[in-house]
Amino acid sequence: MRLSHGFTERNSLARIAWPFMVGLSKQILWPCTLSSFEGDKMVIRRSTQPYSPFSFHLGTPGRQLPMLPTAAGKAFLAYCGDREREMLLGVLAVQVLWRRDDPLALRALIELLGRN
Repeated sequence: MRLSHGFTERNSLARIAWPFMVGLSKQILWPCTLSSFEGDKMVIRRSTQPYSPFSFHLGTPGRQLPMLPTAAGKAFLAYCGDREREMLLGVLAVQVLWRRDDPLALRALIELLGRN
């Protein structure tokens, strides 16, 4: 086993962001969730949802969220670079067309492609 075993940049980001997330949630009462891009999905790293009176469900760390129909995925696509966005939308388009059983993802893809 190496000294760096279990350490990732994402864990470090979540640890650093946590006090700010808690402070923001205490101030506005709404939950705050930190997600990061992994593969073709967004993954919840930390969430204050268990501590918010306005939360409907728990933001379970490690939970994977689809890119297209979620706010986390749309925010990532909005702020990533143009080249990365084009590549990712191409991959997601193939997945959506292959599955065809996710009308929300298909609708979101059509909306995103229509904006570009």
